[in-house]
Amino acid sequence: MSAAQLGHIDTTVPVAAFRQVAECLREAIHAGNIAGRLPAEAQLAAHYGVSGVVIRAALRLLQEAGLVTFRWNGWGRDWSVR
Repeated sequence: MSAAQLGHIDTTVPVAAFRQVAECLREAIHAGNIAGRLPAEAQLAAHYGVSGVVIRAALRLLQEAGLVTFRWNGWGRDWSVR
């Protein structure tokens, strides 16, 4: 998956970063650019230039919307598209 397929956030607009990340991921999921397992939280944080806290907040929004789920592995969470 290329970086372009994940979209980018705009830090100049008055919208919370976690909401922008969630919207980018939602669009990527609906476009079919993400299927199965999502990139690791650290990879997403590096791509969007935000902290892991922001990524987890975005993923929780998507989880509440029924778009993603997670399971614990030995090192943390594995997020995947439902």
